[in-house]
Amino acid sequence: MSVGGLRSAWRPLQNWLTFSRRWFLLDARWEIPEELAYNAARYLRGLHKPIYHPNSDCGDHVVVINTKWIAYPEQIWENRQYFEFTAYGSKGEYTPFRQLHKEDPTVLVKKAISLEIGPCIERKQLQSRLHLFSENEITPELASQLHAVIPRIRPLPQKLKDVDDNEEIVDEVRPGWKLEGVDDGSARPLPWSAGGLKNTK
Repeated sequence: MSVGGLRSAWRPLQNWLTFSRRWFLLDARWEIPEELAYNAARYLRGLHKPIYHPNSDCGDHVVVINTKWIAYPEQIWENRQYFEFTAYGSKGEYTPFRQLHKEDPTVLVKKAISLEIGPCIERKQLQSRLHLFSENEITPELASQLHAVIPRIRPLPQKLKDVDDNEEIVDEVRPGWKLEGVDDGSARPLPWSAGGLKNTK
């Protein structure tokens, strides 16, 4: 088959992938919700498609798993709060992030994505295509519809217990710094530990 024949055979599939609603998987484990919300809102609104227009509804479905294992610094868990009107005497209540996440593990990701979408008419329609799960267990019907995985923003760290004994660990150190106390490979200093670093400049 010629090159032109291959292009003509690929064009119907390309059109189907562009105009159809696809299902994407997004892993929220050890991700910051505000950073994760940017990727989710982008696929919900269809910004990743070449046919995107603000007046057209061409977004896809996004399935977010592991919302229970999101990451925040300790001070944000304790100090940042959400304000919600109680519709009683024009008053409201403040709820800390930790308490809100304990009551519903999906609410922080949902609020972050809603804030990233912004105040628009189609917000409820976009949120109807958002599917949140606290763990990595989803229904078989939903799993059969998944098309692709949205790339992670932060690489998932590997635990030391998951590292093979024969696997070599590469320590990323700043230029001009070296590790102390490293002998014939018997010692494995952690790259994030500042105790084993010494400035050579």
